[in-house]
Amino acid sequence: MTAQIRMRYELDDYDAWRQVFDRDPLDRKGSGALSYRISRDVENDSAVLVDLEFGTVDEAAAFLVRLRALLGDPAIPKMARAEMTLAETTESAEI
Repeated sequence: MTAQIRMRYELDDYDAWRQVFDRDPLDRKGSGALSYRISRDVENDSAVLVDLEFGTVDEAAAFLVRLRALLGDPAIPKMARAEMTLAETTESAEI
């Protein structure tokens, strides 16, 4: 089964955050990420949802530790809030 890191950010500046995301300072692919999805809240345009999918829980957990450290770096764009969850897929179906 795969694992995901699900994030919800409240951003002060989406464009600045997106530049950091696109630079990929944590090397998503090299860290085992298989895919990502970015969504914006339709009722709150400062809220961004990001899903990163990994092949294993261990890869996702290791990445999450590094991600939390990165969010503490004063060089990245300020965020009002960042919530992160590590989840393991228990079932998946195409409908």
